Amino acid sequence: MSGTVRKVGLVGLALSHPFTFAEILQRTSDVELHFWDSCPERMKAFDDQFPNAVAHTDFAELLETGLSGVMICTESHLHHQFSIPFIRRNIPTFIDKCMTVDSRSLSELQEAVNADSLVFSSSILRFSPVFRRQADRTQQVDRSHILHAQASVFHSIEGYLKPANAWQDDPTRGGGTLVNMGVHGLELMFLNFGSDVRRVFAQSTKRVFDQSQSEDFGLIHLAYADGLICTIQLVGASHVHGYGMIVITREGTDSVWIPSVDAESPLEEYGYVGCVDEFRRMTDGIAPAVSFADTVRAVEVLLAARHSAACGTWVSLA
Repeated sequence: MSGTVRKVGLVGLALSHPFTFAEILQRTSDVELHFWDSCPERMKAFDDQFPNAVAHTDFAELLETGLSGVMICTESHLHHQFSIPFIRRNIPTFIDKCMTVDSRSLSELQEAVNADSLVFSSSILRFSPVFRRQADRTQQVDRSHILHAQASVFHSIEGYLKPANAWQDDPTRGGGTLVNMGVHGLELMFLNFGSDVRRVFAQSTKRVFDQSQSEDFGLIHLAYADGLICTIQLVGASHVHGYGMIVITREGTDSVWIPSVDAESPLEEYGYVGCVDEFRRMTDGIAPAVSFADTVRAVEVLLAARHSAACGTWVSLA
Protein backbone atom coordinates (compact mmCIF):
# COMPACT_ATOMS: atom_id res chain seq x y z
CA MET A 1 0.00 0.00 0.00
CA SER A 2 3.01 2.26 -0.56
CA GLY A 3 2.07 5.85 -1.37
CA THR A 4 -1.56 5.35 -0.33
CA VAL A 5 -3.20 6.71 2.80
CA ARG A 6 -3.92 3.85 5.15
CA LYS A 7 -7.12 4.50 7.10
CA VAL A 8 -6.88 2.62 10.38
CA GLY A 9 -9.80 2.38 12.78
CA LEU A 10 -9.48 1.99 16.52
CA VAL A 11 -12.74 0.67 17.94
CA GLY A 12 -12.90 0.89 21.70
CA LEU A 13 -10.52 2.63 24.08
CA ALA A 14 -11.18 0.38 27.06
CA LEU A 15 -7.54 -0.06 28.09
CA SER A 16 -4.09 1.39 27.40
CA HIS A 17 -3.38 -0.75 24.32
CA PRO A 18 -5.14 1.42 21.68
CA PHE A 19 -3.20 4.46 22.90
CA THR A 20 0.06 2.53 22.49
CA PHE A 21 -0.98 1.17 19.09
CA ALA A 22 -1.85 4.70 17.95
CA GLU A 23 1.53 6.02 19.07
CA ILE A 24 3.30 3.39 16.96
CA LEU A 25 0.97 3.74 13.96
CA GLN A 26 1.50 7.49 13.82
CA ARG A 27 5.25 7.07 13.45
CA THR A 28 4.62 6.62 9.71
CA SER A 29 3.11 9.33 7.53
CA ASP A 30 0.78 7.03 5.53
CA VAL A 31 -1.60 6.31 8.44
CA GLU A 32 -4.81 8.22 9.04
CA LEU A 33 -6.29 7.27 12.39
CA HIS A 34 -10.03 7.04 13.01
CA PHE A 35 -11.46 6.18 16.42
CA TRP A 36 -14.67 5.47 18.28
CA ASP A 37 -15.70 4.59 21.81
CA SER A 38 -19.02 4.63 23.61
CA CYS A 39 -17.52 6.60 26.52
CA PRO A 40 -17.14 10.39 25.97
CA GLU A 41 -14.41 10.63 28.61
CA ARG A 42 -12.29 8.04 26.81
CA MET A 43 -12.94 9.79 23.49
CA LYS A 44 -11.73 13.09 24.92
CA ALA A 45 -8.62 11.52 26.45
CA PHE A 46 -7.69 9.97 23.10
CA ASP A 47 -8.46 13.17 21.19
CA ASP A 48 -6.26 15.17 23.58
CA GLN A 49 -3.34 12.80 23.01
CA PHE A 50 -3.86 12.35 19.26
CA PRO A 51 -5.40 15.58 17.95
CA ASN A 52 -4.80 14.62 14.30
CA ALA A 53 -6.93 11.48 14.59
CA VAL A 54 -10.49 11.58 13.28
CA ALA A 55 -13.15 11.11 15.98
CA HIS A 56 -16.42 9.33 15.23
CA THR A 57 -19.31 9.61 17.66
CA ASP A 58 -21.35 7.10 15.63
CA PHE A 59 -20.07 3.53 15.26
CA ALA A 60 -22.12 3.03 12.08
CA GLU A 61 -20.40 6.03 10.53
CA LEU A 62 -16.96 4.60 11.30
CA LEU A 63 -18.03 1.28 9.81
CA GLU A 64 -18.67 2.97 6.45
CA THR A 65 -15.48 5.08 6.42
CA GLY A 66 -13.61 2.80 4.01
CA LEU A 67 -11.04 1.58 6.50
CA SER A 68 -7.90 -0.26 5.42
CA GLY A 69 -8.00 -2.17 8.70
CA VAL A 70 -9.39 -2.02 12.20
CA MET A 71 -8.11 -2.77 15.71
CA ILE A 72 -10.80 -3.82 18.19
CA CYS A 73 -9.95 -2.75 21.76
CA THR A 74 -13.30 -2.78 23.53
CA GLU A 75 -14.00 -4.71 26.73
CA SER A 76 -13.31 -8.35 25.85
CA HIS A 77 -16.90 -9.54 26.15
CA LEU A 78 -17.84 -7.03 23.43
CA HIS A 79 -15.11 -8.01 20.95
CA HIS A 80 -17.36 -10.22 18.84
CA GLN A 81 -20.12 -7.58 18.69
CA PHE A 82 -17.84 -4.91 17.23
CA SER A 83 -15.49 -7.05 15.15
CA ILE A 84 -18.05 -9.14 13.23
CA PRO A 85 -19.43 -6.17 11.20
CA PHE A 86 -15.91 -5.47 9.89
CA ILE A 87 -15.12 -9.15 9.31
CA ARG A 88 -18.27 -9.53 7.23
CA ARG A 89 -17.09 -6.59 5.08
CA ASN A 90 -13.70 -8.35 4.62
CA ILE A 91 -11.90 -5.51 6.39
CA PRO A 92 -8.64 -6.76 7.97
CA THR A 93 -9.37 -7.02 11.68
CA PHE A 94 -7.11 -7.26 14.72
CA ILE A 95 -8.88 -8.20 17.97
CA ASP A 96 -7.05 -7.34 21.17
CA LYS A 97 -6.47 -10.06 23.74
CA CYS A 98 -8.36 -12.07 24.77
CA MET A 99 -10.36 -12.55 21.57
CA THR A 100 -13.44 -13.53 23.56
CA VAL A 101 -14.27 -14.77 27.04
CA ASP A 102 -17.20 -17.13 26.42
CA SER A 103 -17.99 -20.00 24.07
CA ARG A 104 -21.10 -18.42 22.55
CA SER A 105 -19.17 -15.37 21.35
CA LEU A 106 -16.41 -17.63 20.06
CA SER A 107 -18.95 -19.57 17.97
CA GLU A 108 -20.32 -16.34 16.51
CA LEU A 109 -16.82 -15.25 15.48
CA GLN A 110 -16.11 -18.63 13.91
CA GLU A 111 -19.31 -18.38 11.88
CA ALA A 112 -18.39 -14.89 10.65
CA VAL A 113 -14.86 -15.76 9.50
CA ASN A 114 -14.50 -17.20 5.99
CA ALA A 115 -11.65 -18.20 3.68
CA ASP A 116 -11.12 -14.59 2.58
CA SER A 117 -11.10 -13.10 6.09
CA LEU A 118 -7.96 -11.51 7.45
CA VAL A 119 -8.34 -11.74 11.21
CA PHE A 120 -5.97 -12.27 14.10
CA SER A 121 -5.87 -11.84 17.84
CA SER A 122 -2.84 -12.22 20.03
CA SER A 123 -0.94 -11.22 23.11
CA ILE A 124 1.75 -8.72 22.17
CA LEU A 125 4.35 -11.07 23.70
CA ARG A 126 4.06 -13.33 20.66
CA PHE A 127 5.80 -10.54 18.71
CA SER A 128 8.54 -9.82 21.25
CA PRO A 129 11.89 -10.27 19.47
CA VAL A 130 13.35 -11.70 22.69
CA PHE A 131 10.73 -14.45 22.94
CA ARG A 132 10.77 -15.08 19.20
CA ARG A 133 14.51 -15.71 19.30
CA GLN A 134 13.96 -18.16 22.15
CA ALA A 135 11.26 -19.93 20.13
CA ASP A 136 13.67 -20.19 17.19
CA ARG A 137 16.14 -21.91 19.51
CA THR A 138 13.41 -24.24 20.77
CA GLN A 139 12.61 -25.28 17.20
CA GLN A 140 16.20 -26.46 16.81
CA VAL A 141 15.84 -28.91 19.71
CA ASP A 142 14.61 -32.46 19.11
CA ARG A 143 11.04 -32.49 20.48
CA SER A 144 11.75 -35.67 22.44
CA HIS A 145 14.52 -33.80 24.31
CA ILE A 146 12.14 -31.13 25.62
CA LEU A 147 11.15 -32.06 29.17
CA HIS A 148 9.08 -29.14 30.43
CA ALA A 149 8.46 -25.41 30.08
CA GLN A 150 7.09 -22.74 32.35
CA ALA A 151 5.83 -19.30 31.39
CA SER A 152 5.59 -16.69 34.14
CA VAL A 153 3.32 -13.65 34.05
CA PHE A 154 4.00 -11.09 36.77
CA HIS A 155 1.33 -8.41 36.41
CA SER A 156 -0.41 -6.85 39.39
CA ILE A 157 -4.21 -6.77 39.20
CA GLU A 158 -4.39 -3.89 41.68
CA GLY A 159 -5.28 -1.46 38.90
CA TYR A 160 -8.14 -3.75 37.87
CA LEU A 161 -9.79 -3.32 41.26
CA LYS A 162 -10.68 0.28 40.44
CA PRO A 163 -14.05 0.98 38.77
CA ALA A 164 -12.70 2.09 35.39
CA ASN A 165 -10.75 -1.14 34.86
CA ALA A 166 -12.78 -3.57 36.96
CA TRP A 167 -14.09 -5.25 33.80
CA GLN A 168 -10.71 -6.94 33.28
CA ASP A 169 -10.99 -8.67 36.67
CA ASP A 170 -14.56 -9.83 35.95
CA PRO A 171 -14.53 -13.34 34.44
CA THR A 172 -17.68 -12.57 32.42
CA ARG A 173 -16.38 -9.29 30.95
CA GLY A 174 -12.59 -9.53 30.77
CA GLY A 175 -11.88 -13.12 31.72
CA GLY A 176 -10.30 -12.47 35.10
CA THR A 177 -6.66 -13.27 35.82
CA LEU A 178 -6.72 -16.86 34.48
CA VAL A 179 -7.90 -15.71 31.06
CA ASN A 180 -6.86 -12.06 30.81
CA MET A 181 -3.32 -12.72 32.03
CA GLY A 182 -3.19 -16.40 31.10
CA VAL A 183 -3.28 -15.54 27.40
CA HIS A 184 0.21 -14.05 27.68
CA GLY A 185 1.76 -17.26 28.92
CA LEU A 186 -0.31 -19.40 26.57
CA GLU A 187 0.87 -17.45 23.52
CA LEU A 188 4.46 -18.15 24.55
CA MET A 189 3.66 -21.85 24.76
CA PHE A 190 2.07 -21.79 21.31
CA LEU A 191 5.04 -19.87 19.94
CA ASN A 192 7.44 -22.55 21.19
CA PHE A 193 5.44 -25.78 20.96
CA GLY A 194 2.37 -25.19 18.81
CA SER A 195 -1.29 -25.31 19.76
CA ASP A 196 -1.97 -29.07 20.02
CA VAL A 197 -2.97 -28.92 23.69
CA ARG A 198 -5.28 -31.80 24.61
CA ARG A 199 -5.89 -31.42 28.36
CA VAL A 200 -5.92 -28.51 30.81
CA PHE A 201 -5.78 -28.30 34.60
CA ALA A 202 -5.88 -25.02 36.51
CA GLN A 203 -5.87 -23.78 40.07
CA SER A 204 -6.44 -20.28 41.36
CA THR A 205 -6.58 -18.42 44.65
CA LYS A 206 -6.60 -14.99 46.27
CA ARG A 207 -3.46 -14.36 48.29
CA VAL A 208 -3.62 -10.58 48.72
CA PHE A 209 -6.61 -9.02 46.97
CA ASP A 210 -9.64 -10.61 48.60
CA GLN A 211 -11.88 -8.11 46.80
CA SER A 212 -10.86 -9.50 43.40
CA GLN A 213 -13.73 -10.84 41.31
CA SER A 214 -11.42 -13.56 39.99
CA GLU A 215 -8.02 -14.40 41.51
CA ASP A 216 -4.59 -12.87 42.09
CA PHE A 217 -2.62 -16.09 41.62
CA GLY A 218 -3.12 -18.98 39.28
CA LEU A 219 -1.46 -22.01 37.70
CA ILE A 220 -2.44 -23.50 34.35
CA HIS A 221 -1.06 -26.92 33.37
CA LEU A 222 -1.12 -27.87 29.68
CA ALA A 223 -0.84 -31.44 28.42
CA TYR A 224 0.19 -31.69 24.77
CA ALA A 225 -0.75 -34.57 22.47
CA ASP A 226 2.82 -35.95 22.60
CA GLY A 227 2.88 -36.01 26.41
CA LEU A 228 4.74 -32.74 27.01
CA ILE A 229 3.39 -30.99 30.11
CA CYS A 230 3.90 -27.24 30.51
CA THR A 231 2.90 -24.75 33.19
CA ILE A 232 1.79 -21.13 33.15
CA GLN A 233 2.33 -19.24 36.40
CA LEU A 234 0.18 -16.14 36.95
CA VAL A 235 1.30 -13.76 39.69
CA GLY A 236 -1.19 -10.94 40.11
CA ALA A 237 -0.21 -9.60 43.54
CA SER A 238 3.53 -8.94 43.19
CA HIS A 239 5.29 -5.59 43.04
CA VAL A 240 7.45 -7.13 40.30
CA HIS A 241 6.26 -6.65 36.73
CA GLY A 242 7.52 -8.79 33.87
CA TYR A 243 7.22 -11.91 31.76
CA GLY A 244 9.41 -14.99 31.65
CA MET A 245 9.78 -18.29 29.84
CA ILE A 246 12.00 -21.21 30.72
CA VAL A 247 12.38 -24.21 28.43
CA ILE A 248 13.91 -27.29 30.08
CA THR A 249 15.60 -29.84 27.85
CA ARG A 250 17.88 -32.82 28.38
CA GLU A 251 20.78 -30.53 27.55
CA GLY A 252 19.89 -27.75 30.00
CA THR A 253 17.65 -24.72 30.29
CA ASP A 254 16.86 -21.71 28.13
CA SER A 255 15.50 -18.89 30.29
CA VAL A 256 14.23 -15.50 29.11
CA TRP A 257 12.86 -12.57 31.13
CA ILE A 258 11.58 -9.16 30.10
CA PRO A 259 11.97 -6.33 30.69
CA SER A 260 15.72 -6.72 30.28
CA VAL A 261 18.01 -4.22 31.95
CA ASP A 262 19.48 -3.02 28.66
CA ALA A 263 16.33 -2.74 26.55
CA GLU A 264 16.56 0.27 24.24
CA SER A 265 12.88 0.23 23.28
CA PRO A 266 10.38 -1.29 25.73
CA LEU A 267 7.61 -1.07 23.11
CA GLU A 268 9.70 -3.20 20.77
CA GLU A 269 10.90 -5.61 23.45
CA TYR A 270 7.37 -6.27 24.74
CA GLY A 271 6.11 -6.88 21.21
CA TYR A 272 3.91 -3.84 20.63
CA VAL A 273 5.90 -2.76 17.58
CA GLY A 274 5.93 -6.27 16.10
CA CYS A 275 2.20 -6.64 16.65
CA VAL A 276 1.47 -3.35 14.87
CA ASP A 277 3.83 -4.33 12.03
CA GLU A 278 1.91 -7.60 11.64
CA PHE A 279 -1.35 -5.64 11.51
CA ARG A 280 0.06 -3.28 8.88
CA ARG A 281 1.09 -6.25 6.72
CA MET A 282 -2.43 -7.60 7.06
CA THR A 283 -3.82 -4.31 5.72
CA ASP A 284 -1.64 -4.96 2.66
CA GLY A 285 -3.49 -8.24 2.13
CA ILE A 286 -0.87 -10.51 3.70
CA ALA A 287 -2.27 -13.32 5.86
CA PRO A 288 -1.20 -12.95 9.51
CA ALA A 289 1.38 -15.31 10.97
CA VAL A 290 -1.00 -16.05 13.85
CA SER A 291 -3.73 -18.20 12.32
CA PHE A 292 -7.36 -17.78 13.29
CA ALA A 293 -7.41 -21.50 14.16
CA ASP A 294 -4.62 -20.94 16.71
CA THR A 295 -6.53 -18.02 18.21
CA VAL A 296 -9.65 -20.15 18.52
CA ARG A 297 -7.60 -22.86 20.22
CA ALA A 298 -6.17 -20.31 22.65
CA VAL A 299 -9.67 -19.26 23.72
CA GLU A 300 -10.73 -22.89 24.08
CA VAL A 301 -7.72 -23.62 26.30
CA LEU A 302 -8.31 -20.56 28.48
CA LEU A 303 -12.01 -21.29 28.90
CA ALA A 304 -11.08 -24.86 29.80
CA ALA A 305 -8.69 -23.47 32.42
CA ARG A 306 -11.48 -21.39 33.94
CA HIS A 307 -13.74 -24.46 34.01
CA SER A 308 -10.99 -26.63 35.51
CA ALA A 309 -10.32 -24.15 38.32
CA ALA A 310 -14.02 -24.23 39.17
CA CYS A 311 -14.47 -28.02 39.10
CA GLY A 312 -11.01 -29.15 40.27
CA THR A 313 -10.35 -31.68 37.50
CA TRP A 314 -8.46 -31.96 34.23
CA VAL A 315 -10.53 -30.80 31.25
CA SER A 316 -10.12 -32.56 27.89
CA LEU A 317 -10.24 -30.70 24.58
CA ALA A 318 -11.43 -32.13 21.28
